[in-house]
Amino acid sequence: MNKVFLLIVSCLFLLAEAKAANNVEQFIAKALKNENDICAIIKKGIASGLSTKDVVKSAIEMKHEVCYVIECAIDGGGSVEEIIKGALEAGASIDIICECKAIAEILEPTPIAVSVPGESKGGGVLSPFSF
Repeated sequence: MNKVFLLIVSCLFLLAEAKAANNVEQFIAKALKNENDICAIIKKGIASGLSTKDVVKSAIEMKHEVCYVIECAIDGGGSVEEIIKGALEAGASIDIICECKAIAEILEPTPIAVSVPGESKGGGVLSPFSF
């Protein structure tokens, strides 16, 4: 009984997710008839409460340039995690996503302050691997 219930709930969840993605595609297609700027459409979609992941995925699947879509979604206030998930689901490789300027700025490595052994008083273990 529990397995049947879980199967039904899973199917309903998948159907709801597919319908939501279809609504996003319809939103973008309809908006493109009135406006040529995909960036403005992406920002409006995110601002209106559509799933960031689905907006990014749909825009990339409609053959818009990956980095431009990502940049617009970030500017529109989308979650970086959802943006990356959407781009990956649309078929973009992680290499392309990481090369996008908007993502590279967010994921830019920060230097870590490390002290060299012997700079502080008190001794301690000195290993040849610490040089």
